[in-house]
Amino acid sequence: SGTIELRTPRRTLLVAPAEIVAICADGDFVRVFVAGQPPVMILRTLAHFEAVLPPGRFVRLGRSVMINLDRLRRLESPARSISRLVLEGMTDPLVIGRAATARLREVLAEKG
Repeated sequence: SGTIELRTPRRTLLVAPAEIVAICADGDFVRVFVAGQPPVMILRTLAHFEAVLPPGRFVRLGRSVMINLDRLRRLESPARSISRLVLEGMTDPLVIGRAATARLREVLAEKG
């Protein structure tokens, strides 16, 4: 579905949706995790990405996190209140809270 433009003050990256691993809101910015690259901070909203990324593959897990389901490799729940998502293309696991974990489990159950 074409490329997504990630525009920072210094450069513009053109990436395929499949290369986007996760997107996290950070104040007025979002941090976009692109496979094998340092995260990109851009002045956009998660709602913007929800509108332009393919639905079904990208799932929003609450106010501040959206992930590419195709890149989810493992869901670890070391404690009741948090989970760690191991995503292909990201060095560190993504830590999410209880509500986001519940939403993810719901989505995964729907997908079967």
